[in-house]
Amino acid sequence: MQGARVVQEQVLSKVDSEKLSAFVVWLPFVDGDSREKAAEAMKVLTDKRATHFWDARSEIGKAFAEHIKAPKGQKLLVAWDYYALFEAGAKWKDSPPAPVEWMHQLEGIEPGRLLDGDKLRQAVEKLLTTVRK
Repeated sequence: MQGARVVQEQVLSKVDSEKLSAFVVWLPFVDGDSREKAAEAMKVLTDKRATHFWDARSEIGKAFAEHIKAPKGQKLLVAWDYYALFEAGAKWKDSPPAPVEWMHQLEGIEPGRLLDGDKLRQAVEKLLTTVRK
């Protein structure tokens, strides 16, 4: 929930644009995760531009794992605590589009991409300048 709190407090509450949409996907990753726990966690990220989803089979996490390079040739099976930015109009076809920018809270994965609320907000603001009215 820490990541959701960062997104709410450092990005959504500071970026005043109706051109911004946030899709939040909750998935079971640790024992005890459930739709009910996700519903509770949703209360942390309350911005009206956020749409929440529950992914019981972690399909979204598996699809986005393809974009993350794990260390030493390992393969990441599921992406969680993953924050991706996409161009307006990005289309999901057989697999998700590659993000313009992404951050994470995953151990051992690209330390330069660890979630940083200020950097994420700046990346969002920069991307919004490319969106037509």
